[in-house]
Amino acid sequence: LALAHFATPPPVGYRPNVVVAGVDLVFDAGCDLRRFAPNVGVGSWRPPVTLAQATQRKTNAAKRGWFATRLHQMFGEEGEEEDVTGKRNAENDDERKTKKTVVVPALVLVASEALQDEEVFLNYRLSTHVKRPEWYYPVDEEEDKRRWASE
Repeated sequence: LALAHFATPPPVGYRPNVVVAGVDLVFDAGCDLRRFAPNVGVGSWRPPVTLAQATQRKTNAAKRGWFATRLHQMFGEEGEEEDVTGKRNAENDDERKTKKTVVVPALVLVASEALQDEEVFLNYRLSTHVKRPEWYYPVDEEEDKRRWASE
């Protein structure tokens, strides 16, 4: 979003041509590419789950059953990985300690159509509970009402 300040709300009769998406940028410690993501985070985040890890978790959950899985999710050790037999994997623990990763949460603008030499329009989705600025025209009033419904 280094250039997101160029995204303006669409004028009357136009539709947004970009949407916002959240991504996790994962870098190995000392990676030279980290400097190109100038985001500053407070705290630390775990790396996203890989497909292999998700499959392993699903297998473990099926073996434990619903109730035991819920207990493990609520009270299990954070970051705890188990092998197929349900035992902790010491090799993974050692590897995780030596390989430090940095996770930078970020937002990106994704074009919803091909753009070339066009203005970037983003639906700001301003709240319906406060007075909107004169320059703002809602893209979809019904969507805004549903989004900001307080019931």
